[in-house]
Amino acid sequence: MDKKQETMLRDLQAMDIFLIDLGLYLDTHPCDKEALALYKKYNEQNNKMRSQYQELYGPLTIRHADGVDYWQWVADPWPWERLGG
Repeated sequence: MDKKQETMLRDLQAMDIFLIDLGLYLDTHPCDKEALALYKKYNEQNNKMRSQYQELYGPLTIRHADGVDYWQWVADPWPWERLGG
């Protein structure tokens, strides 16, 4: 995994955690319009980031693997194969 791919993946992971936390907040504060606006804004940004990542590196999950003939991630080295060369 090159540096750009790693950075994009970590940014997506951070955004996912942020959205989960904000969603949990909204479960207990459903009338907080400011929080809801933030959720919508960052969810849209997250979707764009995910699309950009998947255009460059392939699907992140099985849900996003539409239209492929095989699971692309099985062609890449497994994490333990990357460690230590």
